[in-house]
Amino acid sequence: MPDGRSALKNEQWSTYTTHFGWHVNGIFRGVIDMTHVNRVDRDPRHQFFAVANDWGLVEIFNSPNNERSQSKQYRGHSEHVTNVKFTDTHVFSAGGYDQCIMQWLRS
Repeated sequence: MPDGRSALKNEQWSTYTTHFGWHVNGIFRGVIDMTHVNRVDRDPRHQFFAVANDWGLVEIFNSPNNERSQSKQYRGHSEHVTNVKFTDTHVFSAGGYDQCIMQWLRS
């Protein structure tokens, strides 16, 4: 689909876990090497994105976001975070080196 980027801009998806797209333009913060983002998950109410990255952070962004968007950052893992998942009440994250699963209460 050569025009897919524009044609699907306002498409409503039931889940959103991809690193790229109109709704997540701000998660890379201008960093050229985009490999530091390991996982993305949108919350069930479509208000926020959780991002797992190589700096040991779980970041929460508004949905949608852009290059000027600020995140709330939470540190708990010793190094890179490999996965992140929203539920209605919590955010779960999995660490790579520390091999821990953490649960973060949504408030």
